Amino acid sequence: MHPAPRIKSSTLSCLALSTALCLAAMPTAYARDISEDAIRICTQEPDRFDRLACFDALLGTPKSVIAGKTPVLWDPEKEAAPTPDRLDYGPLEAIAHKMEDARPAGDPSWQFRYSKVGQTSLRTLEQLVNDAQTDENTPLIAEFKDEEEILPEKAAAALVARSPETTLEPGTANIYLTMAETPPADAGEDEPKTILMLSCEADITTARLILPVEAPRRRNQVSVRVDGNVAKEDIWQTSENDRVLMAARGLVSISHITKWIQSQRLQFDLFVNGQNKATVFETANLKEMLPPLRRACRW
Repeated sequence: MHPAPRIKSSTLSCLALSTALCLAAMPTAYARDISEDAIRICTQEPDRFDRLACFDALLGTPKSVIAGKTPVLWDPEKEAAPTPDRLDYGPLEAIAHKMEDARPAGDPSWQFRYSKVGQTSLRTLEQLVNDAQTDENTPLIAEFKDEEEILPEKAAAALVARSPETTLEPGTANIYLTMAETPPADAGEDEPKTILMLSCEADITTARLILPVEAPRRRNQVSVRVDGNVAKEDIWQTSENDRVLMAARGLVSISHITKWIQSQRLQFDLFVNGQNKATVFETANLKEMLPPLRRACRW
């Protein structure tokens, strides 16, 4: 392996100076939020990589550029941020969109998928029930079917919760629940939606919001209203490619979800895409769909 080429300190100093000069010459529309003190702080970073990272953060260098990808150019003064390409989805973002894309027309309920740890294939709740049938002493699916020989999701979730430990042995199964936002009345038909995702991955519970655009910062203030009650404020952090916001994993996410179990509607208030936005989710059947997730994460 060839050693990485070294960059002279003088070269980086020139880059820093050039950046500062460029900032000074930038039009007011783009430079108004960048102070001379911020530029000075970056130029005084002793480590050359930290110095470059400082200027990247200061200028808002797109993460695609930092990662070596072709940037998507857009003017924030004239247009909204571009919708992410599916090829740019992070792992959890891809799962959430795949689940919502498969949502049956007119189905308002939570979407369910599970997988074994280490496997990429996602299985439906009905497939999970079939897996449970391979275990001895598991109730037959026929016992749970309705008069039309259909297995209701509520019954399926209850069956899974009663199945042997080997079906959803803690630490071996990933469970995902998703719900797309209820769009406002003035929303366009093809306008991308925020997705609420609840998961148990390798015995860790997490609540996430999958946003259509990147969050403005790493730590974001999120207010949650349960059935219109007083909002509870919390800090949710970005992960993956900054379009995924997550509550603290484990006990904090469990605390959130337990408050939502009996709810009919959740409203998340957050600052995204340059404005404060209220995102609403209808959550009526969460209580019925949650048992497999709770079983897999032991709570």
